[in-house]
Amino acid sequence: MKRTVLRTGIGADYGLICGFTLILVIFGCFSPQASLRQGSINQAPQSEQRSDHAFIATIKSKMPTLLDTDSVPGAAVALIRKEPLAMKLADGVGHVRIATTFGWTLNTGYLVLFMQAGFALLTCGLVRKKNAAHLMMLNFAAFVFVLLAYYAVGYVFQFGAVAVNAASGNIGGVPTLNRFLLGGGSWGILGGRGFLLSGPAYDAGSNVLTLFEFVFMETAGYIIVGAVCERIAFWAFIVAELFIGGILYPVFGCWVWGGGWMSQLGTTWNLGHGYVDFAGSTVVHAVGGFCAMALAVVLGPRLGKHGRDGKPRAFPAHNLVYVVTGTFILLFGWMGFNPGSTLGNRFANLRDRHEYQSGGCSGFGGSHDSVVFHVRQT
Repeated sequence: MKRTVLRTGIGADYGLICGFTLILVIFGCFSPQASLRQGSINQAPQSEQRSDHAFIATIKSKMPTLLDTDSVPGAAVALIRKEPLAMKLADGVGHVRIATTFGWTLNTGYLVLFMQAGFALLTCGLVRKKNAAHLMMLNFAAFVFVLLAYYAVGYVFQFGAVAVNAASGNIGGVPTLNRFLLGGGSWGILGGRGFLLSGPAYDAGSNVLTLFEFVFMETAGYIIVGAVCERIAFWAFIVAELFIGGILYPVFGCWVWGGGWMSQLGTTWNLGHGYVDFAGSTVVHAVGGFCAMALAVVLGPRLGKHGRDGKPRAFPAHNLVYVVTGTFILLFGWMGFNPGSTLGNRFANLRDRHEYQSGGCSGFGGSHDSVVFHVRQT
């Protein structure tokens, strides 16, 4: 099997082009295409003779976060006319809640995005020095190409019908993502509204959800890098990443998080709450892990890994500083995984403390066991 390795002499111009490409992609895909309407009641109704229906329509257009029903009791109409200042205050509180939720979700998403730097350092430090440039280019290319795949079709396949069964009450912005491309009702298979983040997905809340879910998908895509390093051609790796970001991850994500059939097993087959994955144990880590295992099996060991006698040869890591630094960056970024999965700051202090402690103890316990095993072997 022919294997190619990118030469370490990557020119400055090529690196500069890659940097500008990354910046353009990020700002192009996640620019705020729609903004919250900052409504408030600044003036009283022009005429007291207008109908209640027209008055309610005016109030709703100015305070979308306060009135979200089509029918308002007459007593409520009278209260709004009597206490406009109180309604302005309530509207402001609603906007603050939405802004806080957006800020929470975006900041936790940024933490998860920073994990990609940890993956890059960790995997780069573990390979031989001659292949370090090739591996860093794989990490960079994975980010760019998978982002494009998820932007074009992946987000729609995953969340294009989320409003049918699993619309988030925290983040908003997704009520119009309500049609399955394949399946329907409690047996949805593939979402079908909002391609290229247009139409129904052209909303501030939807864009926040897009960024947060994109960094989760990126994590699944980065898992495979360490399994195929030093043994895969550049373009073969790009094809694998496009498949993960555009088809494999979004389809399974739709089944679990997008209101698909697995999430509805509690309703259809009376199996408890259905398939539940709070922060990506299967949607992110299992998908990425199984893909990594499949690619490792197909590609086989690295060239020169086994001698003529069949015994494996050790390929020592070329930079353990990168490895340790990358590990701690991953730990830092992971702080956004579980808290951000609430898609809002409500109940975060109680719920996320348990999630962090249970997950952290599991990871720390595994690290402890590996260190003890290594010491005993030496």
